[in-house]
Amino acid sequence: MAVPTAKKIREYLGESYQESDEELIKLYIETHDFYCRLQKEMKKKDLMYEYINKAGAANEKLERA
Repeated sequence: MAVPTAKKIREYLGESYQESDEELIKLYIETHDFYCRLQKEMKKKDLMYEYINKAGAANEKLERA
């Protein structure tokens, strides 16, 4: 996946680019970075784990931070 940069986004917008787009560009890049970091974390461990209840039945349970 290509990493977005402010320059690439400005070039993509071309003549449609306005200086007021800068804040949105910044937010997009930050959000993309956060998404990539989260995706890497999710690959490291499972989101769900098996839980054995009092009756001895196995259930899937959501892991909480």
